[in-house]
Amino acid sequence: MSSKIEVRIENTESRTKKHRKISAAFVIENNSVNKVLTLLNSQQCKGTYVKGRCLHGYISIERNQYVVLIELTMNWRKHVKGYIRVLDHNGVPVLIMKYVNSKIRYVKGEKSLIGLIKLPIDITLGELYGKK
Repeated sequence: MSSKIEVRIENTESRTKKHRKISAAFVIENNSVNKVLTLLNSQQCKGTYVKGRCLHGYISIERNQYVVLIELTMNWRKHVKGYIRVLDHNGVPVLIMKYVNSKIRYVKGEKSLIGLIKLPIDITLGELYGKK
């Protein structure tokens, strides 16, 4: 039985290119990580910053899968802040972590799921620091 979870995928930057925001979603099943590239019922929406694109839609996941949602913002000094959320198949947050300048801090949830966020955060940081 699959369920739908509402997500937002964003890759925007300010007019002056001093600030940038990335939001990404990953589906994790049995230690395999798949980045969500397409959404069900996707719609263009307004992003945090002017340049770039932002999509709002749904993803379908099965009972034994988790969704990792990552939202990171980088300022002109290359400082990065954001949150990492792990959702179960019902869309309930089971783990919330905070990311500030290469340090990940536990906020709340099941500590046994911390290993799930390692690869998704590396992929997202590569996009954030890398060129388009």
